Amino acid sequence: MISYPDNKTAVETNVPQEGDFIFPKNTYDFSITSAAHKTYRTGTEGIEIELEGYYASGKTFRCFDRVFLTANAMWKLDQFLAGLGMSKRPENDDELSGLIGKKGKAVIGPNDDGYPKVLKYNEIEVAEDWSKVGPPAIQTSEDVPF
Repeated sequence: MISYPDNKTAVETNVPQEGDFIFPKNTYDFSITSAAHKTYRTGTEGIEIELEGYYASGKTFRCFDRVFLTANAMWKLDQFLAGLGMSKRPENDDELSGLIGKKGKAVIGPNDDGYPKVLKYNEIEVAEDWSKVGPPAIQTSEDVPF
């Protein structure tokens, strides 16, 4: 007979019970409150990100994300940066800390424990630069053909 240290024979799962908080999946505005380069125990390098998300009511929530700097995860780094309206990857810690305060939108939903998790960063639409075009010419009575 197998004996278990907790003296239980049934499998326990993390199925949400009635009354448990489950974070609602939606598109939320956010701002970056922290972004730092980190080397994990496995030796993998990455960026740890802390976001402050905004409910429609104006209340805020915290959300954490990690972007691993591996060949298979570069899509997420690019999605994250495009979601902030950036086209260039940070090259050093100073540029990384320059992300603090930047704003974006992301689809955020529940993780396995029901807390907020970034599912997808939404790309910011960047308007064309019309600054060099200038205002239309002012017409005078001499410009009118009649």
